[in-house]
Amino acid sequence: MKRKWFYLAVCLLLALALPVNAMAAMRHTLSIQPGDLILTASGEEAVGDLFDALSLSFLHDDDAVGMCLSVGDEDIADYSFKLDTAGLYMASNLFGDDVLFVRWEDLSAMLSEASAEISGMGAQTLMPLLNVLQAVAANDLAANGLLQTAQPEDMKALAETMYPDDKNMQEYLEGIVNNISFEEGSFTAEGRDAATGKLTFAMDQSDIMSIIESDYMRRTIEMTIRTTAPDLSDEEIDQTLDQAMQSLHDMYEGMDFTMDLTAYTLDEGTALAGLDMEMKMAFTVEDAEQTMSMTVVYDRLSSEKGVQHTARLTEEVAGVTVEGSFDLMQGADGVSEGMLAFLSSGSQYSFVYNAKNEDDVRHRTLDLYMRAGAVSIIEPAAADRPLLSFEVSSGEDDSGLLDAVEDATSETAVDLLKLSEEEMLDLARNFQTRAMQAVYQALANLPASVIELMGNVPLI
Repeated sequence: MKRKWFYLAVCLLLALALPVNAMAAMRHTLSIQPGDLILTASGEEAVGDLFDALSLSFLHDDDAVGMCLSVGDEDIADYSFKLDTAGLYMASNLFGDDVLFVRWEDLSAMLSEASAEISGMGAQTLMPLLNVLQAVAANDLAANGLLQTAQPEDMKALAETMYPDDKNMQEYLEGIVNNISFEEGSFTAEGRDAATGKLTFAMDQSDIMSIIESDYMRRTIEMTIRTTAPDLSDEEIDQTLDQAMQSLHDMYEGMDFTMDLTAYTLDEGTALAGLDMEMKMAFTVEDAEQTMSMTVVYDRLSSEKGVQHTARLTEEVAGVTVEGSFDLMQGADGVSEGMLAFLSSGSQYSFVYNAKNEDDVRHRTLDLYMRAGAVSIIEPAAADRPLLSFEVSSGEDDSGLLDAVEDATSETAVDLLKLSEEEMLDLARNFQTRAMQAVYQALANLPASVIELMGNVPLI
């Protein structure tokens, strides 16, 4: 059981590990503020004080990334990791002074073993990610722009790395690039920066069928069946799996699906000047036809004031329409303002964004608003108050929280999967002790109003 939870933890770490590559030493601190509606509904000043005291930081450097929970401006619990050609390294103040290490070959074997214990979207699903991470760490694939080059040979290598035994998924990923065409030239349109490149991409029902008929899809469904119906025999699982795969095949075989995308690029393909996308889908479920359509238009327009980004989305699903609107001005003076909004069934949800520089720190805020009885998308009024506000402050990091994992090597770190059962138990007990100490420290740093509120909550 302990190893099962450890397997799950490693799966989560793998999902976070891919972005690690050539970053400057930075710290991004996130804080959340509840709006007046939430504070009024709670009736407690302590709710606002609690949010004031909590923050979560994300850190990154050349080789490592991490996160840190702070209470009352004091770091309480931190975690950091990196990967190299040997494997994955992990460090935390909850682990102690040691840096833990897992070799790629041991991690692969562990996830293969764990596939019998974890649900369909667990170890089985993350095996392709593990293959990519190992290839990135070995410099067999470029971490930056892994999918940006859109070259057939690059996608073929990626497909074979992710799905070495699944020809259907290999053909699907290779087909993505084969469906892309690129043309250089001069492309102009009103309200959009002049582009020097035009990329077109199309998908149809045959591309969807490649996924449906893949071994990856079959294994994922099988793991889901085993998790949700553990009492079934192997024979019953096989029958249920065959029925599920046949149902998927029948549903998507008769599906009408098209997607056409045109992107306009500049700066040698590194920037997007515009995008037009249209998708249509129709299929039958239990003799009832289901339809879905989506259109997206994006334009970028530069001026002396800065860069204006504008996008519009329209989606219709089973007769329900969703409208989306995005406007962002990235000012040349470092000040950015914008709004992302969605409207459906009379309700509008808006995210208002603002950013500015103060000294060497970049401050960003994102306010969430909701409006009922809406018939069109409009900006929040001055009298409106947000439901929630998010603030991110970004600046250079000098905390040293990443130092231990950055300096670690396969020779100096503790090889986690080579530990004996007794050593694993000692590690777990040490973690539990340090975690409790962190909890007590967090409680000691909470505002008095929060402590008082906690003391008034009856125990059940």
